[in-house]
Amino acid sequence: MTRVALRGRSAGVLLMTALALGGSGVPVWAQADAVRLSTAKTLFFDRKYAEARQAWEAVRASAKGVEAEAPTYWVARCS
Repeated sequence: MTRVALRGRSAGVLLMTALALGGSGVPVWAQADAVRLSTAKTLFFDRKYAEARQAWEAVRASAKGVEAEAPTYWVARCS
């Protein structure tokens, strides 16, 4: 192997180790938002509309920019 190939492989191993030890690289707040989204959708499809509306409003409150459009749509569907 050449020296360049060895460096590339070492960098890949280092990156994989860092991801394994440090998590997936996704911020904790993003994981919490994913859980909130999942919960809100589940409540809606279980026809628990009042609870789903509250869950979607919580998602909308934490959303920014374009991400705030989808929760607004779902709040309207729960009404």
